[in-house]
Amino acid sequence: MTRRSRVAFLCVVWLAGCEPTGSAVPLSAVKRPFALKACVLAGNRRADCGTLMVPERRDLPGTRYVALPVVRVRAAAPAGRDPVFWLEGGPGMRNVSGDVPSWLAADRDYVMVGYRGVDGSVVLACPEVERALRGMGPDLLGPVSLRVIGEASG
Repeated sequence: MTRRSRVAFLCVVWLAGCEPTGSAVPLSAVKRPFALKACVLAGNRRADCGTLMVPERRDLPGTRYVALPVVRVRAAAPAGRDPVFWLEGGPGMRNVSGDVPSWLAADRDYVMVGYRGVDGSVVLACPEVERALRGMGPDLLGPVSLRVIGEASG
């Protein structure tokens, strides 16, 4: 099994044992699919915070919508440069956090968009898989780790 196929397997296994928590909203309740308003983050960083409404299931017409958080941290010294869109980590990791590298946001906006199932109004809870992932040794993609994670999500 190649490393790439192990990672794909891990992603599928991780999602298989998950249950959604939170709530999606009906399409009729969505007034604006994208809205931002001024906010202040830790350290008095100027930002725009809001939500992006996305269909819960793109393959079903009339599906409910899920709210994903969006944060645009404004550049400390605007220089008209392109913004940086931050995409963190892998399965189960959050993408919206208060940590903004000051060197990166010094002269360009820094944008974080929450991931479906992790940061939004509907979160997939997988406690068994999360425990298995924390209990593994340093080789997350090794045969023993994959077997234990597979058993946890079975």
